Amino acid sequence: MILAVRLGLIPRLGQVMDQNIQILIVNECRAYLELLRSCLASQADMEVVGEAEDLLAATKIIMESEPDVMLIDEGVLRCNDEEALASIFSRTATLALAANEDEPAVFRMIRLGAKGYVAKTAKLDEIIKAIRRVSTGEIWLPRRLLRRFLDKEICPMLREKSPKEGSGSLTLREAEVLQQLCRGLTNKEIAQQLFISEKTIKSHLRSIYKKLKVTRRFEAIRHVLTHHVKINSDQPIN
Repeated sequence: MILAVRLGLIPRLGQVMDQNIQILIVNECRAYLELLRSCLASQADMEVVGEAEDLLAATKIIMESEPDVMLIDEGVLRCNDEEALASIFSRTATLALAANEDEPAVFRMIRLGAKGYVAKTAKLDEIIKAIRRVSTGEIWLPRRLLRRFLDKEICPMLREKSPKEGSGSLTLREAEVLQQLCRGLTNKEIAQQLFISEKTIKSHLRSIYKKLKVTRRFEAIRHVLTHHVKINSDQPIN
């Protein structure tokens, strides 16, 4: 079973599902589509509201039914129109199913707004858990892929040289704090990692939130996963 990491994008305390999770299944293979529909329909908190075999049909259903989650075969997402994909992903939490772990393809989907990836070989329990998580706004990725994504998308920012960036860019220290935040560390753990006080971490977080125009940890993480964050390397590290 693939190990997936929970980023805590939505608070767990007091979270109540007051209605069924409405799901759209998109798959080119009719037999596999029907198998998924049968399995998901057996879940008390899930309702399959649509089925499609291509992106065009899926888009029509999304516009009409506004499903909470789209469970889609990665093959259907092989589309060069990134603007169209981003528009679809913005309308419903998208969880991709893939036969093989295509790292560039997975990273591309996350950048465009998809919520996660699950292998077709995953057990049904894992697929169901992933659907429930992404329906609440979480990102669902295998730990290995998440680490590599962070290393490729965040760590390079620490080496950027951008002296002309304005006040909206992050300092190197803020970027380091944000990187550790995305790894799921608490303020205390981040302070220990960077050898600074927890009070200083809180100060950096306030500055990060202001610059990214967010108010909470999960919003900052989501911003990192979907945007390029500017780093100002001229400012001193503290």
